[in-house]
Amino acid sequence: MPTDHVAAFERPPAVGENARRLADVAVLTWRRHDAALSPVIGRLGFATLYRHCVTQQAPEAPWLADAHAGVCGTDDFAALHGALGHCRGRQAALAQGALMKRFHGLLVWLIGKPLLRQALRSSAGLER
Repeated sequence: MPTDHVAAFERPPAVGENARRLADVAVLTWRRHDAALSPVIGRLGFATLYRHCVTQQAPEAPWLADAHAGVCGTDDFAALHGALGHCRGRQAALAQGALMKRFHGLLVWLIGKPLLRQALRSSAGLER
């Protein structure tokens, strides 16, 4: 289910766009997804799916292995921000794009595309 917020991370970063900026945008995107989807699947459900996606992505990006730490806790996506912020912009963008694509694919399988779109649409206009 390619969407604008997934596709944005699949393109090469613009000139001057660094990994820290991409990490900021990635964390904002995940927080919006969390806010939109937690009423549907629960906070723990969201954290479990996110953790699963990070674990599945780890063989391709071992530096992401601990990026799920803190989700459902007080520091939210700080571990993801740190992991993405310490690599090259392109590497960060591709890793975030892959995580988001994996997450959306899993959600489409679990709750269906219509409910996923409806939930994301309700969250700050993420999906149009």
